[in-house]
Amino acid sequence: MQRESFGSRLGFLLVSAGCAIGIGNVWRFPYITGKNGGGYFVLFYLVCLLLLGVPVMTMELAEDCGIRLLCVDGAAAKRLQDSCSSYSVCTIPAGTYPGQEEEVQTVGVKAVLLASAALPEKQVEQLTKLLFDGRENLSTQLGIRLDTEAEATEGVGIPFHKGAAAYYKTADITVAS
Repeated sequence: MQRESFGSRLGFLLVSAGCAIGIGNVWRFPYITGKNGGGYFVLFYLVCLLLLGVPVMTMELAEDCGIRLLCVDGAAAKRLQDSCSSYSVCTIPAGTYPGQEEEVQTVGVKAVLLASAALPEKQVEQLTKLLFDGRENLSTQLGIRLDTEAEATEGVGIPFHKGAAAYYKTADITVAS
């Protein structure tokens, strides 16, 4: 089997520099910002980094290196789900990544926005509302389908912040807080 490689040394150097700069951005920027009173911004920044950065990085790797997605289904999926209640079966639709011509069955963990219990309820309720009010626009921008309020609460094995629970209550969804 032919191993993928970079087309040029310049490509390799640019990717290496991007990784190094990106890693500094991930650990140094939040530390300095949090240390100087920007904790709320850091929380939002890290959520965006996880929700947007990881999928974009994966897509870039798929395009440049020709990754192959492996199915995790049947007994393997059941073993993973039995080991951790947070895992749920999901499908990566065909065409999600360059060169992916078939859908792939796997298990995954929902992206969950964590909030300190010390945050004011109203603030967390407004943040949760903001995320779901912008869901359609964000979904269009990312080109992926995002969970509805009801879907977002399924399979979450940790208690919800009281502010998030208050938002979900307005959508007639009861969650543990």
